[in-house]
Amino acid sequence: MSGFARRLAGIPWREIVGDAFSRVFLVAQAFCAVHVVNTHVCSFALLRGASMLPAVNLAGDVVAVDRVSARLGRVAPGDVVLLISPEDPRKAVVKRVIGMEGDAVTYLVDPGNSDASKTVVVWPLKNFGPIDSKE
Repeated sequence: MSGFARRLAGIPWREIVGDAFSRVFLVAQAFCAVHVVNTHVCSFALLRGASMLPAVNLAGDVVAVDRVSARLGRVAPGDVVLLISPEDPRKAVVKRVIGMEGDAVTYLVDPGNSDASKTVVVWPLKNFGPIDSKE
């Protein structure tokens, strides 16, 4: 047996592989924990745009998103919510809640050009079905 082969045989391969496996397993556990916290507890989002001025900066703000309150039904008027855009599901939009289920909400139809207003009643989410059903 050559000197190189003896040196290779003397290396504690089982310990090295076991240590590498335990480190990879630790990193995988950390990624899983980050994923669970990001999906179910809280996350961060970068907000840009003029729709929430002056509460949100036009250039962009980083905000912490609480994912627990919505699941517990603790959303109230005045809260700012992050939701998927109905026009483009790849985008998220930020809006302020102004009415809850059963509330009558009055808003200006065209605030820049007239004082015309409209009042709507907020429906419970469970009553929404297909909007364009042709049955």
